[in-house]
Amino acid sequence: MNRIEKIGILISGIALLFILYAYSQPHYIVSDTRIRTTAPPKSHVKSTNQFIAIAYTDLTGQALPTNEIRYLKNIYESIGDVKLVEEMIIKNLLKRGDVKLPLKQDMQTEPETFIQQSYQKFFNRTPSAHEQWFLLEKIRQDTSLTPEILYMAFMTSNEYRRF
Repeated sequence: MNRIEKIGILISGIALLFILYAYSQPHYIVSDTRIRTTAPPKSHVKSTNQFIAIAYTDLTGQALPTNEIRYLKNIYESIGDVKLVEEMIIKNLLKRGDVKLPLKQDMQTEPETFIQQSYQKFFNRTPSAHEQWFLLEKIRQDTSLTPEILYMAFMTSNEYRRF
C-alpha cells in the first residue's frame, strides 16, 4: 500500500468517525410557536393630555388641574425626544408630596399583592403567570428595588402609553 492510499484510508476513517459521531448525538426539532398574551390588544396611543392626566390620576387618585396639564403639555411639545420627556414628567410626578406610593416594606412582605395591584392600576389587567413570576423574583432578589423604581418602569413602558 502506497502513501496516497494510506492517506485516503485515513481520511475516509476520520470522515466515518465524524458521521458516526453526528448520528450518535441527539437531534432536536424546533417547531414554530405563536406566543399570545391573554391581555386584549392596545392599539391606540394616548394623547399628550391623556398621558399626563392619567399618569397624575394613577399616582394621586385626583384629577390634575387644567393649567398644570397645559404647562406640562408645553414642556412635552417643546422637546423632540418624547420618551425623555415622558420619563422627566413621571420622575417629577413621583417626587410630589401628594403621590400615594406603597411602602417598600409592604411591597417586600406582600409582593404578589403589590404586583397584582400595580398591573391593575397601570395596565388595567392582571399580570400573566410569567410577568408575575419575573417581578416576584426581582423583588425577592433585589432589596434595593423600591415602589418608586417599579412605578417608574410601569409608567414609562410602551404598554402604559397605549389603551
